[in-house]
Amino acid sequence: MTGYSSPNNQDLLTTLVQATAELVQSNAELVQSNKQQNQLLGTFGTTIDAFGLKIDAIADQIGKLSESITALNLGLGEIKETTRQQAEIAKTQAETAKTQAETAKTQAENVAQLITRLGSK
Repeated sequence: MTGYSSPNNQDLLTTLVQATAELVQSNAELVQSNKQQNQLLGTFGTTIDAFGLKIDAIADQIGKLSESITALNLGLGEIKETTRQQAEIAKTQAETAKTQAETAKTQAENVAQLITRLGSK
């Protein structure tokens, strides 16, 4: 074994300490990186929660708007029906007024004929 010297315990110990220090440093960097990622995830989660609340509020507003539109449509339907009924009543009243006018005209003619007959006697 010429030219080959086996490392002594001190060299092995030094190498082990250096490797351990590097592992500790690497671990600390990983822990820090994880903390930063967790903070980012927390911020992202908070943002998603805020959007969720806004979406819920919008959904509530859409629901209220839908209810209002339904009520408006019902109201317009009622107004339309009332208007239709009033138009029918007005038509009936107009027909009644026409009949009454014709009756009054006939009565006036009858009275005029009666007066003429009475006057000629």
